[in-house]
Amino acid sequence: MSELFRYPLRSRPEGRKKHVKRIVVRGAAPQAGCSFICGLLASAGSDAAVIETARPYFYEAMGMEKRFAAGFCDCFARLRAKQRIPDAANEDEGINWIARRPEDAAPLSASELFRLFAFGGGRVSIFDCSGLGEDISMDLMADADACAVVIDPMPTKLFAAADFLGRVRASLPDAVLIVNKMNGGVHEKELSRFLGTSGYFSVPSVPYDLMYRAEYDCQLPSRLPQAAGILGKTQDMLIKMFY
Repeated sequence: MSELFRYPLRSRPEGRKKHVKRIVVRGAAPQAGCSFICGLLASAGSDAAVIETARPYFYEAMGMEKRFAAGFCDCFARLRAKQRIPDAANEDEGINWIARRPEDAAPLSASELFRLFAFGGGRVSIFDCSGLGEDISMDLMADADACAVVIDPMPTKLFAAADFLGRVRASLPDAVLIVNKMNGGVHEKELSRFLGTSGYFSVPSVPYDLMYRAEYDCQLPSRLPQAAGILGKTQDMLIKMFY
């Protein structure tokens, strides 16, 4: 029998799929400033995505309905319809916004959250877990490249956060603790005693008038010149830590 001369044909990929770094951020208790920290992380990065997993906030706060000439892409409607989410769904000023409409507050199913987590959305994808349940948040944080827990140092907010912080200490020792709204009224030694560590990261309190101005201007607070002066060094350190 004649011999066949054959050689394996190897396909040549056009390019490797870019690695997506996934950062999961959750507040230790409600109103700790989780979305604020997500915006702070995204605003100084490049090719970043902010992805809301539960509570809608950025759509209204940032005036999303007015930002895109082709219209805002409702990624969550596509997710529920089992359609593909475009890679640059709502890209504006260097950030891809995977934001939820205010009328869409229904919890995502486990499979929808999995698809959202697998999608990513940017070179650095920041998952805002405001309002997401503790158990599923812990699962996402465990699978992330990096995770952060945002803490309000007001004593009543610390009491509300105690149980969740205990779970994080036990299961996610590498989680970054970010104390938001740090100000001169905080007893830092007592805060460290309560947290069980002095190795937390502090973000200075931004005056309320700047927070209000940011929403009236449909901007992230960190992009207001006055707030940038307060947050500049802090933001640089966060970027070095997470990017």
